This record gives sequence, structure tokens and C-alpha cells, in this order.
Amino acid sequence: MPRLVNAAPDPMAVVRALVARLRPVMSSGSRSTKLETGANLLDQFDVQGNLVRAAFIDAQKMKLHQEAREYRDWETKLDKARDERFE
Repeated sequence: MPRLVNAAPDPMAVVRALVARLRPVMSSGSRSTKLETGANLLDQFDVQGNLVRAAFIDAQKMKLHQEAREYRDWETKLDKARDERFE
């Protein structure tokens, strides 16, 4: 992936596109888990010393983790409400 990004005419556009793909649009399973997985994938990204890219990726990781926490809270409330209906 670093070769794809670093060889691109606009490397930041490629990074932004890759980060956007880490947010699931529709899927089955836990959205919070998918967001956490995406954030963890960014840890493996080699910015090759580019501080702008590193700062952008760090900010995106924080956003993904925050979104994951929010969805996890929502999923927990939804599960709790569903479980209480069957008691």
C-alpha cells in the first residue's frame, strides 16, 4: 500500500480515499467492531516520515475509535432493550 500512496500524483487524496473505505456503509455484524478494525489497520500504515500524512492518519484513527465507542454504546442499549422485551 505505501507504494500505491507514495507513487500517486496526490498521495493525500489516496490516503483520504482509503480511510473513507474503512467506514462500513452496510454490513452485517457489529459496526463498532468494523470501525475498530479499520482504526487498527491504520496502525500498520507506513507514512515514510511524512508528518502531514502521519497527523492525518492519527486524527482519522481517533475519529474511528470515537465512532466505534458511540456505536458500541448504541449497540449495547439496543441489545439491552431487546433482551428486556423477552424477559
